[in-house]
Amino acid sequence: MAQTKQGAFEFKYHHIDAPTKTDENWGKEHKTRRLLRPSECGNDFDCYRDPLLYQLSLCGWHYKRKLDGQNLRVYWDGEQALWNGKSDNFTCKATLTDYMNSTFLEEIFEEKFGRDSKVVLFGEHMGPGVQGNELNLESSEFVLYDVNINGYWQGKNSIKEIAQYFGIKTCYDYGDDGDEMALVDLIDRVANGEFKAWEGIVATPCVECRNQRGDRMIVKIKNRDYLPDQYN
Repeated sequence: MAQTKQGAFEFKYHHIDAPTKTDENWGKEHKTRRLLRPSECGNDFDCYRDPLLYQLSLCGWHYKRKLDGQNLRVYWDGEQALWNGKSDNFTCKATLTDYMNSTFLEEIFEEKFGRDSKVVLFGEHMGPGVQGNELNLESSEFVLYDVNINGYWQGKNSIKEIAQYFGIKTCYDYGDDGDEMALVDLIDRVANGEFKAWEGIVATPCVECRNQRGDRMIVKIKNRDYLPDQYN
């Protein structure tokens, strides 16, 4: 069984938008960007970027810490394991290459998933020299935040279990993931500064949903988007 190596593969992480639109009135008055808070506009339908977000705004959502690092992904196609950055032309230091090659061994993938599964692990490269090293790590790490197996996105417990199998950390290890709550309440919590120590949070409905375009319902709620006075 060969060692994992850096290589090109088609699976890339999808873009994640904020849940609400730009507050145009705030921008005109303060000359800074801020996104709309639904609680300030009566949960107006037009406040949200996608109509389905409005419909789901009072339903239960899970959240996790948004990490500020470098995107990494690892792919197992049943025969070989490849890794790369956000794009296939990602370059890095030899220390990270050695870490990735020795951590995501093909034999571990085969033990865990067999040869009939297609698995993609999505994580952040965190550590010294990466975006200020917000986790204060002493060495480079791959911190897992999402997993797709045969087209299905995995829940928190599955992500944690897979990470344990590879001996790596997850985003849940570096921040409270809390109980489920309404999306409108999560936006207010960020806007009230409850997550100021983080870049923000990423949230998904407790039951996976997709819109009419087939896009996964997932949002990023960043501090700088709702607390402009402190970040602009």
